[in-house]
Amino acid sequence: MILPPISATTWARLRADAGRLTAAGIAIVLGTGFAAAVLLANGVLERTAYASVTTDLAGADVVVISGVDQTGEDREIDAADARAVADLDGVAVSAPTTSTYASLVNGARSDFPTVSDLPALPGLRTPVPDEGRLPTGAGEIALSSSVADRLRTAVGEQVGVELYRETIDAAGEPSFEVVEQQLDVVGVLPGGLASQLASSGSGLVTAETMAGWNRVQGLPTGPEQLLVVADDGVSPDELRDRVTAVLPGTSVLTADEKAEETIVEFLDGVDILTAVALGFAALALFVAGFVITNTFAVLVAQRTRQLALLRCVGATRGQVRREVLGQAALLGLLASLAGVVLGTVLATIAAALVSSAQPQLELPSVVWPTALAVLVPVLAGVLVTVGAAIPPARAATRVAPLAALRPVDGPDLRRRASWLRVVLAVGFLAVGGVMLAFGLALSSSGNVYGTLVAAAGAGLTFVGVMIGALFVVPPIVSGAGRLLARLVPGDGGAAVRLAAVNGVRNPRRTTSTAAALLIGVTLVSTVAVGAATTQASLLRLFDQEWPVDVSVGGSDGADYGTDVQPELAASVLAAASGVAQVADSEPLVGTRALVSVPGQPEATDLQVLGITPERGRALSSNPLVLEPLADGTVVVPGSLAQQVAIQDGQTLRLTREGGGGIEVTAAVTDLPGRGLVLTPDDLQTLDPRAPVTRLWIDLDDSLATGDPAEAVAAVDAVRDAVSEAGVGAVLVEGAAAERATFQQVIDTLLGVLTGLLAVTVLIAVVGVANTLSLSVVERTRESALLRALGLTRRQLRGTLAAEGVLLAGAGTVLGLALGSFYGWLGAASVLGAVTDGGVLLDLPVGRLLLVVLGAVAAGLLASVLPGRRAARSAPVAALAE
Repeated sequence: MILPPISATTWARLRADAGRLTAAGIAIVLGTGFAAAVLLANGVLERTAYASVTTDLAGADVVVISGVDQTGEDREIDAADARAVADLDGVAVSAPTTSTYASLVNGARSDFPTVSDLPALPGLRTPVPDEGRLPTGAGEIALSSSVADRLRTAVGEQVGVELYRETIDAAGEPSFEVVEQQLDVVGVLPGGLASQLASSGSGLVTAETMAGWNRVQGLPTGPEQLLVVADDGVSPDELRDRVTAVLPGTSVLTADEKAEETIVEFLDGVDILTAVALGFAALALFVAGFVITNTFAVLVAQRTRQLALLRCVGATRGQVRREVLGQAALLGLLASLAGVVLGTVLATIAAALVSSAQPQLELPSVVWPTALAVLVPVLAGVLVTVGAAIPPARAATRVAPLAALRPVDGPDLRRRASWLRVVLAVGFLAVGGVMLAFGLALSSSGNVYGTLVAAAGAGLTFVGVMIGALFVVPPIVSGAGRLLARLVPGDGGAAVRLAAVNGVRNPRRTTSTAAALLIGVTLVSTVAVGAATTQASLLRLFDQEWPVDVSVGGSDGADYGTDVQPELAASVLAAASGVAQVADSEPLVGTRALVSVPGQPEATDLQVLGITPERGRALSSNPLVLEPLADGTVVVPGSLAQQVAIQDGQTLRLTREGGGGIEVTAAVTDLPGRGLVLTPDDLQTLDPRAPVTRLWIDLDDSLATGDPAEAVAAVDAVRDAVSEAGVGAVLVEGAAAERATFQQVIDTLLGVLTGLLAVTVLIAVVGVANTLSLSVVERTRESALLRALGLTRRQLRGTLAAEGVLLAGAGTVLGLALGSFYGWLGAASVLGAVTDGGVLLDLPVGRLLLVVLGAVAAGLLASVLPGRRAARSAPVAALAE
């Protein structure tokens, strides 16, 4: 029998102890409710995704996709294959379809969605547009609502599609010519999840249009897949086998198999998030175990005489133990069922919120519990509760009946920790430390497994800290108490000293309580420090990758080559500079030059830009990269210098075809991009007719610290202004939008994780209250004696309040130290290769201060009820117990 029997006595005992068990019950409800909500939400998402994929398959029973034949060659589907399948016995409809990525443009806006052609035969379901109609002829397209919004287009307007046709020049070198065609937008399709899972959710054209695109680009015009519908009486599995026999080497799947394959790919990241969320739920249950252990320890302490009396009248140790464990099992069962109800309510509310934001998802209005969402949380909750109650149950059976009827002795302060604990703590810390160092080394070299190794090492070190906390927490409580006593004048200092002594009288229970809060604070500070460190490191990386907030007219990433950057029209310069959010701007002249490097036989064709040193440093996000810029000196980006083998201090010869040349000294800096930078005078000497090819823009400083959406809107405003200038597509890029979007992602992730961790911290606070309650029970006679000697009720409550603050403070100090280290470690292991190991610790002082204040407040609040109970006891009555 896994669980102890539950008798009528257990029910009666549970009702009698309902008040004391409330805290432990809340801990279990929160943990199991969290787990149930995650499981239910994941199940709803999977079912919704399945419905979206099967809808995209247009009612087909079998899908045929190009594959690999027995010789290892690609097996493409052609028109003959489509005819062969259509002629099969048992096939009602065989419709060839094709999908591709299309580069769609509308002015300065562009997008790269998946577009497919409509099934060419009747008998298959087609999507129902939200607006307009489906394409019926060449040159027509229906877009998903999300793509239409990004392109700022609607039904009745036009968008362009850029097709890339390969050509061979006179020298036999290949190049790509851009061919743009105009398409009429005739419909808007549902967006959201469907557009991410289904090719038809992003864009639809006719088969004629798709074939024309492929012909222009020199691509195969055959179908990409076949959608096959079975005749009545033919099962999908049977039809799949028949098609496989006709088309060996292709991938033939039933609609259900195709849906499952697509969902597995799409939900890969969702499954990871689900696993992370369930990990937080398991962590909440783990912390709840501390609360339950302390709760039942309180109950056993309060019922010592009662249990001893039961032993005297014939109850065996096993019966007493089963009584305590039966009460725990019943508590775990009831609290877990309540948690499932709570999780179901939360999942239903979440589904309603998502459904209102994305009505096309067709989420259920009510989320009903599933077997998995009920059994897993209930089983976990009961096992955690019973497991946490085992130590108090053992303690209840250890005292002999007659000895238990005598007054309870105080805890043995001479009891020391075992050497086994010391060895285990040191061993875990040593092994974990080695793994941490090894993981960081792997990460800095770009090995993807470095993060996993470092995470495993962090986990081992944390286990070592938890094992060895018994050696650290009591000294911290004692030392902090002595220090605080010196700062508090009068009777308050005496109360603090007494609290410090009380806090370490039972080191194991004190450590257990601080450990519960230690886990919560460590996780919160790890997330906060890790997010802040990651944010600071990547923002610095953004500054290294982009020289300014916004750049109009040319890509630094494409300047290494033979591309000629076009001149920016005056209307573009005026429109972009006139945007309200633009604080400053400067046009740059540009040209191309042959750069001769000493020791190299051939010159390299490179892009050259010109800007004054003062204006360049004023607009650059990292002014130091343009510090050497002066007449006679050219600034060379570090990445370009490595590719072209340019060394700092070399004399470079820059020449133009047809005349013009200048000698300059190379200054290699961390300037991003692949274009050289000269002063305007030097560029004028090199190319007197160099046009304006770039515009550098500095946005208002308030956008850097305000709402990230405002920075994104500012960049969009520049794009809109350039688009409305009427000169065609002009590239607009820079660090501002990327930085703002990244900040928004980090802030959102931080908010979600902090919300998840709040459950753990709340449970830890309940644990502090339970420990103080147990302390009051154990020290009833001591508190009465202090009251008899003159300690007032207010001073007694103050002593317990100080004890709660000291316990919370000990857990908080250790948690902040560990969290800061683990936060930096996580950022370094993830970003080590990207930032060349340059990840600096960034402490979010404001957030960490809130954690400290919250922990202190938790300690004070946790002492309220135990303090009132201790103060209400009459000294004479308490001494008589």
